[in-house]
Amino acid sequence: METWGDVDTAKHGGGNVWIPGAYDPETHSTSSGPAPLACLYNPPGRNGDNLYTCSIVAVNADTGKMAWYYQTSPHDTHDSDSTETPILVDADFNGKPRKPSFTRAAMDTTSLSTG
Repeated sequence: METWGDVDTAKHGGGNVWIPGAYDPETHSTSSGPAPLACLYNPPGRNGDNLYTCSIVAVNADTGKMAWYYQTSPHDTHDSDSTETPILVDADFNGKPRKPSFTRAAMDTTSLSTG
């Protein structure tokens, strides 16, 4: 609840997923980017980070459970959500194999398998 501010905002202010996700058959993970809040332009009415909105969220496709998330824009007030489908890459990072997930809002080395 601390990331939403109050019960009413948590009930009615959620973000939706409006882009296709990406699927990695090796890790059985999907990742997508939830949009900002429905009440985007009322920042005073929604304190906190508004968790899972404007985020990359990875879900285990076999269990349906969230594997990890990375919030790119906590408490977004400027519509800075990840509007691009995540691009999955097999790459080496610091000498170790990784599976980075890249989007327009979060060009980082977040691993699809571990976050």
